[in-house]
Amino acid sequence: MTPGDDTAIGGPKKEFQSTLWTVVLAAKDPASKDRRDALQKLIESYWKPVYLFIRRRGNDRETGKDLAQGFFTALLERNFLQYVQRDRGKFRTFLLTALEHFMADEHDRTPALNDVR
Repeated sequence: MTPGDDTAIGGPKKEFQSTLWTVVLAAKDPASKDRRDALQKLIESYWKPVYLFIRRRGNDRETGKDLAQGFFTALLERNFLQYVQRDRGKFRTFLLTALEHFMADEHDRTPALNDVR
């Protein structure tokens, strides 16, 4: 079984899709009446590729799911989309850069949590 076949979460698409800028820009804009639907579409489109990226970094299935969920939660709560700019390249590049930073922060935070216990 290859990573990605081990979960139905995120649908069947394993690759990063072409950027749908109308969706990204609607998700970014707090005043957009379509923001909620756009955010849902982005998460549905990118959850599986993000999960697979995490798994390819050596994480097991449950850790991969937890990190993917945590990443999308942080993306929404910290409003990372405010930094997306269409003229600066592909959305997947932005997403992967944000994911790498998130994973580095999680890596740094995990030993600190274990030291407290």
